Amino acid sequence: MPPDDYAKQQKIELLRRFHYNLARTEFRLGDYAAAEQNAHAAVSYRRQLPARSMLERRAAAVDSTLLAIALARLGHGAEAREVIEPVVQFHRSLAAIRHDNQTLKLEFIEALYASALANPAASAAVLDEAQSLFDTLSPEMR
Repeated sequence: MPPDDYAKQQKIELLRRFHYNLARTEFRLGDYAAAEQNAHAAVSYRRQLPARSMLERRAAAVDSTLLAIALARLGHGAEAREVIEPVVQFHRSLAAIRHDNQTLKLEFIEALYASALANPAASAAVLDEAQSLFDTLSPEMR
């Protein structure tokens, strides 16, 4: 890869991380609109980077999960569902083959939480699934 391409990718990744972390901070502060804007920026930057590895695909899912949670908190359920449904499907496919990865389980639980926020009508069943998955975590991860 030419040095200029590497530098561009590095800049995009740094901007993605900045916006993701800022979104998390804004969310914790209760500013869901700012969290949504920054999470959306993080997802947009992520799309500019090719997801070559499973780790990169999982990181993209984490970015999208945060965006879906922020959207749901703002009352944009339909948009949140559009964002989170592929993430939940991705995690279901991983769970079918990787039963013992504790970090993956936490990511899936967060995606299920986002799904419950995005679809209140189905939230009880989704939160039950998240709780069942949580119950399988090692004591250290709880």
